[in-house]
Amino acid sequence: MLCGYPSEQQQIKGNDLECGVLTTFTERLQEIPNDAKSPVDATIDLFFKYAHVAVDEDGDIVRTPHLRGASGAAVWEYTEPSGDGLWTPDKSVKVVAVQASAMDGDWFRATNWNVVKHALTHIDDELRAAVLGRG
Repeated sequence: MLCGYPSEQQQIKGNDLECGVLTTFTERLQEIPNDAKSPVDATIDLFFKYAHVAVDEDGDIVRTPHLRGASGAAVWEYTEPSGDGLWTPDKSVKVVAVQASAMDGDWFRATNWNVVKHALTHIDDELRAAVLGRG
């Protein structure tokens, strides 16, 4: 799941910024797209299929927007929960990357969350503790 706010979907009304919700289904690409700009490092760069269509908040099928404005958005992975007990999001959903660029209607590129997490630990002690779960 890519959760962001593409500028094509935004409207400013007075002091409010409004953005519609779209859902599109994706999967990680196993091959690096031929048209991806270099350099590409398979341990850092993840590529995901970016469909031509999505479902809007009314359930209608719509064309997916350009992803301009969504860079830095979280890319989440869903896995079926294992075990018994109450379902909670942390059992099935986790951040795997941060969106970086896109080839609209084809794929989007993201930076592996482990790389982002490591970079965040170098900003300051408070952020390091939060990222490493010691805060």
